[in-house]
Amino acid sequence: MWASWKRFWTVEDPRSQGARLVLKGVAEGLRLNGKEVREFMIRPEDPELPRRIRKDIADFHPDVLLLANHPAALFLRQAGISEPPCPCLVWLFDDPAIMGKEAFGEEEIVLAADPGFIEGARMRGAKRVYFVPVAAPDTVSGTRKESYTAPVAYVGSASAPAEARKSIPPDVLHYLDGIIQRKVENPSRNFDDLLEEFPYTPNQMIRLTGPLAYFLYSEANRLYRLRFLEALVPLGLIFFGNPGWIPSVFGTALESCFRGGINSLTEYPHLIHSVDINLNLRSLQGFSAPAHRDFLVPRLGGFLLSTAPQKSAFHWNQADPKNWFHLDQWIWSPTGCNPRAMVETARRYLENPALRKEWIDEASRVIAGHHTYASRMQQLGEWLDGQ
Repeated sequence: MWASWKRFWTVEDPRSQGARLVLKGVAEGLRLNGKEVREFMIRPEDPELPRRIRKDIADFHPDVLLLANHPAALFLRQAGISEPPCPCLVWLFDDPAIMGKEAFGEEEIVLAADPGFIEGARMRGAKRVYFVPVAAPDTVSGTRKESYTAPVAYVGSASAPAEARKSIPPDVLHYLDGIIQRKVENPSRNFDDLLEEFPYTPNQMIRLTGPLAYFLYSEANRLYRLRFLEALVPLGLIFFGNPGWIPSVFGTALESCFRGGINSLTEYPHLIHSVDINLNLRSLQGFSAPAHRDFLVPRLGGFLLSTAPQKSAFHWNQADPKNWFHLDQWIWSPTGCNPRAMVETARRYLENPALRKEWIDEASRVIAGHHTYASRMQQLGEWLDGQ
């Protein structure tokens, strides 16, 4: 199968910084494995976009379509294509349980970047869904820039679903805000359990739907990260992100720390290389596998300090029983389980550059051995052929 797949068609979508960053690395990894890759730039403002997609696919004649996060069938339908022209790989970087309700096609091969995403994909119709972790770019590099130098830095987006808030009755919204606060205080708790344990009324429990799950997750995620960011202000924090942060930081100590947006492809690597500590405030989606930042930061020679995973790291031999992806050698970054512990850990590493270098050297060695996208694509090919 893998040897016959020579031409891969994928997209570059500036609206999705995280997926764009990963797919760029994947495209490079495929090319290093001898594959031909076409990266189609999505320009949403183009009224001819569906026609251009159809023409580009027809002209390139791919052996595989490689897409991210949403069903290939949805993407093709929006482009006016009724039947997939070739096999479709969809790599999930977020939990499909909160990312929509459109069904995956029975023939799509769905790759889950975290084992926790498999159940949500199956609930949406995926028949062939497998755990495949992300990795690090092969040739990315960054240089130290004075404009980015800081003791501690964070890069991430915030979702502020104002329209969703307006659509919720005030008494229900007050109740949901209480559920959100409970989640922020106890990140390992599931929203399902919280809604059941603390019902809306003694005789009425609100059921968790996809849109509600996304609303609760977005609000809790933003408030959870704000707690850590506020605690780190005295250490010289700077942080970058989308305008969704502005209402939350306006008039607070964080306002002077916020630097606005940063280009994930051209500038973020320089930031990683320039600061003493890069923050990894893990998503409340409940990742248990390493995410892209876990690979990218040490690959660029940066030191990473993370919040603890909300779920215990799974046993590698269960998620990857034949050790296709070599996660048994993974090196987790130092963590802080709450804002106070994060500040204490950050201080310790700021005062000990040698400790930071020791972790960077070991993590980058492990990544270079098995966890670049060239390695991951080779592993994926061997694994697919093994199926």
